[in-house]
Amino acid sequence: MIKKLICTTLLIAGSALTTLAGPVLSITPSVNNVQVGDTFSLFLNVTSVTDLYAWQVDIDFGPAGLMNAGVITEGSFLGAGTSFFAGTTNNAAATILALANTLNGSVPGINGSGVLAEISFSAFGIGAATVSLSNIQLFDSNLDSIFPDPAVDGTVNISAASGVPEPSTFILLSMGLAAGAFVRRRS
Repeated sequence: MIKKLICTTLLIAGSALTTLAGPVLSITPSVNNVQVGDTFSLFLNVTSVTDLYAWQVDIDFGPAGLMNAGVITEGSFLGAGTSFFAGTTNNAAATILALANTLNGSVPGINGSGVLAEISFSAFGIGAATVSLSNIQLFDSNLDSIFPDPAVDGTVNISAASGVPEPSTFILLSMGLAAGAFVRRRS
């Protein structure tokens, strides 16, 4: 009897913990492969949120020297009637600080999943950049904190641009053309 009571209690407690899972903020695509010179967008998403009224986040896209953040636009999740703040971008430090959005007035928060913001980047260095979220703050329509689960970061792999010959290829081609011109002149 006591075993049944303990098992039932554990099942109920486990179910309660499952329903208490928080929303998740993520960067998509989670892995992005681009080339030097490309301009591309990453999306800040939220999933499984209830009564979201306002949010704020910092974004790190380091190491510095691989890509620059450009235009930051509001996502469609909160809809119309918002105040959007594109934050402060520091490309030298590879950060965007205090990116935020809030509904206006006495309205209920939004439930569900969607895009909070779109950030455009341009790649100019070769390597892998981690796009990570920190200082995440979510608030409901009573301005109480909503506690998210750990964020899902993104990775941008930047490779050399194709179509541009490597220096060694260019040198070999030049030497071949020069040799051909020399042989032609001799004949």
